[in-house]
Amino acid sequence: MKSELKLPKLSYYRCIVRVTQIVCKKRVWPEADGAGCDSLKPIKADQLIVEILDLGSLESIRQFAAKVVQNHPKMTTSINNACPLWPRRDKYSTTKDGFEQTIGVNHLGHFLLTELLLPAIKAAAPSRIINVSSVAHKYGQRLLFGLLRPMTISAWEGAQTTLYTVLMDSPTPGGYYSNCALKAANRLVNDERERLWLWEKSCELVGLPKN
Repeated sequence: MKSELKLPKLSYYRCIVRVTQIVCKKRVWPEADGAGCDSLKPIKADQLIVEILDLGSLESIRQFAAKVVQNHPKMTTSINNACPLWPRRDKYSTTKDGFEQTIGVNHLGHFLLTELLLPAIKAAAPSRIINVSSVAHKYGQRLLFGLLRPMTISAWEGAQTTLYTVLMDSPTPGGYYSNCALKAANRLVNDERERLWLWEKSCELVGLPKN
């Protein structure tokens, strides 16, 4: 699994000039040592805190969240962007807790992390939670990967909308942004029954109370 995982570059953090402190989630894999941190050098030492987090481990998430909430009781912004890529779509792999890698890391990992960080996020209100997604979520099984041109862009291009939602004064609560503009999300986002099912199922899988 280690050789197949691609780590996203973090060079886009260079243009955040209004930041006071960043808690950077460092991957636990050996080849991730220093990944992205070199591009954060323009940030002062006391503005960058690197913590260990494995989004494929519920235990690691709980440990990380507990430490962050204790050391940073107020968090103005939380950006969820694991961005794992497993090029071989025919190879099935799981997280440490037995979940399929994509759903385990991209959804369940971020779901649990966000819930555990909520006390610190709420304490810093007005605050915001930003979930970075892919255009693929709009199409699901209708997306013919073999027939479409690669939907890849540079790290700098991919970071623009994230930075836009971080720095803008009044983002739309629950809004879906693409290319630095508010757009219509997948219709399932507005389906109350589907949302409730996903919420309850996610709570069940990560061991959180449904209320």
